[in-house]
Amino acid sequence: MAFRLLIVGCGRAGERQLRVFREATRWEIAVCDPRTDRLERAQNLHGVQETYRDLADVDLSAFRAVAVCTPTHLHVPQATQAAESGCHLFVEGPLSLSLAGVDTLLERVRQRGVVLQVGHALRSHPGLRLVREWLDRGEIGEVVAGRVKVGLYLPEDRPDYRDTYRTRVATGGGCLLDAAHQLDCLQWLMGLPSQVSCFAGRLGHWDAEADVEDVAALLLRFPSGAVIDLHISHLQRDPTDELELIGRDGTIVWSRHDAQASLYRAVSREWERRDFALDPDHLYREQAYSFLAAVTNRVAPRVTGEDGLSALRIALAALQAARTNAVVRVEGQDTCAKSP
Repeated sequence: MAFRLLIVGCGRAGERQLRVFREATRWEIAVCDPRTDRLERAQNLHGVQETYRDLADVDLSAFRAVAVCTPTHLHVPQATQAAESGCHLFVEGPLSLSLAGVDTLLERVRQRGVVLQVGHALRSHPGLRLVREWLDRGEIGEVVAGRVKVGLYLPEDRPDYRDTYRTRVATGGGCLLDAAHQLDCLQWLMGLPSQVSCFAGRLGHWDAEADVEDVAALLLRFPSGAVIDLHISHLQRDPTDELELIGRDGTIVWSRHDAQASLYRAVSREWERRDFALDPDHLYREQAYSFLAAVTNRVAPRVTGEDGLSALRIALAALQAARTNAVVRVEGQDTCAKSP
């Protein structure tokens, strides 16, 4: 089969994937989106010659891979359709907005022997990969606590948000599903948490349904006993994305916006700091390289479908905890292990 890639969805995420896949490969790329203006932009700005308005009109068997970059509620049905046609899959994270159909998708992937990589790009950040290396070397000993803080002001970050999935729960809106990216990073570093509690609400005045939460505070307990809190907000005027892990022998701090990872060793009482000045597409380009390597060399993708399912389970547990004011056990904890 010719090396051909179909990108489904040409909003901000889809156009970004179009841009980085064009840089990373010589594959022929086609796009599919119901909006004519997006198809015209793909043609005029990125030189795409093959476009479709409806996935039903596409002969998926003619493509080696499909990148699903549509609103979250469409991920599973579109990815399942592509898997059944034998296409390798890149699916933007979060994998879905519910567990419905996810097991079927993963089974189709296994049956057809295709790759499924979920788009949780934080794992591709070299600073976080260094954090993982420090943890694996035992630089701070056993992790006992931690903090994650991520925030943006949605109307400024996405001025077109009214035309996106973000305004409705049914299409995947809300900051807790967005937090699946940080939750995937935490499970990669720490393993799957066993319990989660959460407070969340709608406190902003931007246009969205009343039950689309824009601020949330999660408390995660891990099987080791470690407790990590995660605060996410779509109301924060100064964008931030940072992690702190506190161990018995030191502390690790990572900040995406400060472009730095730091390690404090209790023995020396000194900080080791590493700077990571990255261009905006770096994470997504590395993510694309990982997917291409998985497809062409038959190696495991950086974020598997099972990883995407685990991150989704944590996010859904947080949503349940917020709605019920209860501590919720995370499904699958007994079978999940840290990925390499």
